[in-house]
Amino acid sequence: MRLVNIFEIPENAILARSVYTSSGSMLLKEDTVITDKAIRALQNQDIHSIYITDPVTESIKKELNLEDEFDLKDVIDPLLRRKFNTELKESISNFKKTKGISNYSKEGENLMRQVEDISQTIVSEILLRKERQITLVDVKHLDIYDYEHSVNTAILSVIIGISFGFSERELLNMSQGALLMNISNELLEPFITSKHENLSQTDFNIIKSHPELSRQLLTDNTNANAFIKNIVLKHHERMDGSGYPKQLKSGDIDKYTKIVMIADVYDAMTSDRPYRKAYSPNEALEYIMAASQLFDYESAYAFSRHIIPYPPGDLVELSDRSIALVLSSNELMPLRPVIRVLSGQYINEIIDLKTKYNIVIKKRVVTMK
Repeated sequence: MRLVNIFEIPENAILARSVYTSSGSMLLKEDTVITDKAIRALQNQDIHSIYITDPVTESIKKELNLEDEFDLKDVIDPLLRRKFNTELKESISNFKKTKGISNYSKEGENLMRQVEDISQTIVSEILLRKERQITLVDVKHLDIYDYEHSVNTAILSVIIGISFGFSERELLNMSQGALLMNISNELLEPFITSKHENLSQTDFNIIKSHPELSRQLLTDNTNANAFIKNIVLKHHERMDGSGYPKQLKSGDIDKYTKIVMIADVYDAMTSDRPYRKAYSPNEALEYIMAASQLFDYESAYAFSRHIIPYPPGDLVELSDRSIALVLSSNELMPLRPVIRVLSGQYINEIIDLKTKYNIVIKKRVVTMK
């Protein structure tokens, strides 16, 4: 299966993963043929991307007996994801009633208890999994984007933290920092965070105030520890001092924040926003790996080892202009998977790009035409 924008869905496409509303109700069931009516239903729910398959892909999958390889699994059960999104939204909404003007409050206590519980489940679930490769993009709803983004950033951060051998307490702190990093967003001008065009410099200056505002909210109203508040304050800093709000450089940024900032950027780039379509996983990964001045190299490399930029079921255009179906990934060379060529000189051949150096993937495509 492959992720496509709803405005680029080809004819005869079949829904590969069930789609739910932001409140958790099923909107479209897996194996549904995508019709104009279905696309309108997705638009009405502010869902801009879905996972699809098609008859040709399904035929090849059965021919090569690749059902297991093509059955992509999330690192967290989708039911748990929806539960986390709902619980985080409710907790932050209740907390926001204080508006940050009270001292340590019951709402603040409840918020931290809920965030700790969510983090404990995230850490426990991921530690139990043998496979921690990221093959799926978390499809967002625009109306609850902040919560879904924070939850997925926490999940991605924990996966990388585990690869560094962090203790459970460290993983919990990192997860809580990611979950709370945008807690002040609702206090910003709502027309800015939901804009359908690029932000002006004035808008961006307002947005840049959210790390300090979020940390102050936590300081005034909760018992969040220094590790959590550091992540909240510094997740938009960059290694070369070009970030915000303090223009800190690498030596002043802790190892937990260095991981969260990468997870934050990757998830934001691969999410649909009101003013742009989502970038593909390979585009987001290539950006992070190329921007060595912005991100900690060791953290970025560890992150790259867990991302599958071309998962099984993706359609790609090759450098010779032929179209191919991705069959499996190569762990040490994730940008050079095993493919089945569908057109051109090598049609019907299975090629391991790890050993075929004269062919590279040019881009992901939506259809075989």
